[in-house]
Amino acid sequence: EEQQKKVDVVNADFKTKFEELRKNSDLSREDRRAKMKDLNEKYEAAINEILTPEQQTKLKEIREKRRKEMESRREQRNRG
Repeated sequence: EEQQKKVDVVNADFKTKFEELRKNSDLSREDRRAKMKDLNEKYEAAINEILTPEQQTKLKEIREKRRKEMESRREQRNRG
């Protein structure tokens, strides 16, 4: 589908950018974190331009669910 092709292109482009940023040892941890956050916001904006409003809502729900699951796992590890 046309939409999937567009998403694939965005994913590939940003994957490369994220990998380059991770490999950049010249950046401090704080600078890398800030640049990662900025890049992630640009990635989400690029994806949202492709998705329908319904798909955007569904993606937001999925991300929120994953975030909560990760937090739960983190808490369990810290307790155990």
